[in-house]
Amino acid sequence: MIFFRNIAVYDYQKLNLEIVESIVINHLSDLTNYTKAVLS
Repeated sequence: MIFFRNIAVYDYQKLNLEIVESIVINHLSDLTNYTKAVLS
């Protein structure tokens, strides 16, 4: 997730949609868990 944040927030390189798709498919639970923790 840190790698994705670095791309999305800091634009270290161009956003690769294949990477985004892979993250959503394989790690969406990480993002939702993080979001729940931040909001609680």
